[in-house]
Amino acid sequence: METNVGIGLTTCPNALNAKMIVRSLLESKIVSCGQVEGPILSFYTWENEKVECEEWRVVLKFKIENHREVLNQIKTQHEYGVPQWVYWESSSSKEYAQWIYDPST
Repeated sequence: METNVGIGLTTCPNALNAKMIVRSLLESKIVSCGQVEGPILSFYTWENEKVECEEWRVVLKFKIENHREVLNQIKTQHEYGVPQWVYWESSSSKEYAQWIYDPST
């Protein structure tokens, strides 16, 4: 049994957009789990301007081979023109990885 899972992050401008993305990814069976946290306070530079705003963080768990599909779906539903998408491969317990790879268990 594979014990590596993907964990990815994006941020959304509001809870509605964040929830929509998570629900859609779950419905498509591209991710096994998604959490929405917020609001969080973000600081960044965009188009040479300093920005400080509230955002909603989305944490996703998925089969690592699904990372491109996750990004493609986020791009189609996200309110930002350039949505954050960072992900990494992580080790997990055998039981948790089994659930990620087969959520019906």
